[in-house]
Amino acid sequence: MLKEWSLDAVLIFANDRGYVLPEDSLVDLRQLPKGTLAVLKNWTLDAAQKYEAAFRAVNNNQPAN
Repeated sequence: MLKEWSLDAVLIFANDRGYVLPEDSLVDLRQLPKGTLAVLKNWTLDAAQKYEAAFRAVNNNQPAN
C-alpha cells in the first residue's frame, strides 16, 4: 500500500539578511523579534516547490537557504 508523503517545512529568514519573503496564500507569515517566520499551510512537496519559485522570483533567483 502506498502512503502519501508530506514535507515538514518551515522557512525562517532574518530581517537583516536582505531576503524578501513573498506574501502568498501558501504560507502564514509571522514577525519574530529578529526575523520573519514563513510556515507552509499545506506541507506537501508541490506547495514547497511553488513557494520556492515565488521566493526566487522576488529575490533575484537566489535559492532559499
